[in-house]
Amino acid sequence: MDTHLRSVLSSFLSAAIVFSAAAPAVSAYETQFDIRTEAPENNEEAPEYRYYYSTENPYNTFGCEMPNCTAYAWGRIFEIKGEAPELSRNMAGRWYGENRDSRAYSYGCEARPGSVKCFDRYDNVTGHVSVVESVSEDGNTLLISESQYGGALFKSYEEMSDATWESRGYRLLGYIYPDDTEGKFYGDAFRIKSGFSEDYLTRTDEADPAVNERNVREVRQNFRFEPLEDGNYRICSVYSDLVLTKTEEGVFFLENDFSENTEWSILTEINDLYTICDPADTNQVLTFSEGKAFVSEYEALDDQFWNLERITGDTDLTTVERNIVFSLDCTASRTEYYTDEFLDLSGIKFFLNNREIANVDTSKLTALYDFTTPGTQTVTVVYGYSSISFDVTVTEPEEGEEVIRNSEFRNNLTNFILLSSEVDFKDDFDVNSDGVINSLDLILFT
Repeated sequence: MDTHLRSVLSSFLSAAIVFSAAAPAVSAYETQFDIRTEAPENNEEAPEYRYYYSTENPYNTFGCEMPNCTAYAWGRIFEIKGEAPELSRNMAGRWYGENRDSRAYSYGCEARPGSVKCFDRYDNVTGHVSVVESVSEDGNTLLISESQYGGALFKSYEEMSDATWESRGYRLLGYIYPDDTEGKFYGDAFRIKSGFSEDYLTRTDEADPAVNERNVREVRQNFRFEPLEDGNYRICSVYSDLVLTKTEEGVFFLENDFSENTEWSILTEINDLYTICDPADTNQVLTFSEGKAFVSEYEALDDQFWNLERITGDTDLTTVERNIVFSLDCTASRTEYYTDEFLDLSGIKFFLNNREIANVDTSKLTALYDFTTPGTQTVTVVYGYSSISFDVTVTEPEEGEEVIRNSEFRNNLTNFILLSSEVDFKDDFDVNSDGVINSLDLILFT
């Protein structure tokens, strides 16, 4: 796993494991597998040796053996399947995209037992992979096993199913399902397009339900589709989750998933018109004609990023290219810090097409910095796919000088002096909804 962010790991990552080491997992694999909660034994006589430590694991042949997240995940799926998997042999951030392009296994946004959870650092190169050992009955809690590059040989822990690791500089790409090799990909039906990516919801007479076909030319994909058992489709991203359904009249948004991460909603349904909007109060209208669904009207404020267009086999492909430009104005109010202080982003403004974003969505904001040692340090602030960097000076406080340190604050929330006493910490600053207020949740804006 890539290191070294100045953020706080949520408390559920250190929760005690309550699963039995040999409890059977509920999975779509042909044979159930035993949950692994202990490190595989590095002994040639041990049955698991070949999966993790022998040259049958390709990561052992080019100096990337455990501790390494990729070597472990590849070996773990090897162990579960009993045969060498068709997973990537590349860096962790490439796993999801390479599987998508090769179509070796199906993939999606739902955690399943035996699936590979894939992250990147917004570059489709560096990242992290882990294995989902088990999913709780309510679907909210995952039992994860992993190895960490330069760190722990093996870790087993629980985490919430919606954990995205954004506060640590990662992007959750999705899950690979090595138990499912029936990835069917056919022609185009609907195209979802944003300023950063293009995805396709596919449908032909040859396949039902339809599955997702991606435009591999655009790597900055920030949402994806997966087919549901009832013939519907789920569109999901790190921030939203919505169901589309197909009837004789066409395809339309069926329902809103009222989870904390949802950004989509249906406002009206009048005369077969569906108005879709997000929290920015932007909308586009989905209508039907001759049994087909398409966008009849597109209305957008500057922070609306997506568009939906009808594509048919006998219609030329036309899309509306929107000139979406993010920019950050770096006039940070502070450039001098003491060691272990919080980062203060007062003075940094966010712009879209030269218009300032008044309400910054902190769940899409990542700050990368390290104030643990004195000296000149570089702070990088990422919002969406734009970033800025600036240098600050970090010094040790003088003896007797009172400083609220990052580590101290986590144990004494009431002493945090940078925020108003009227702030509702849980509602306003626990943006990850993990019950922990961490340093990247606490950011001041002008």
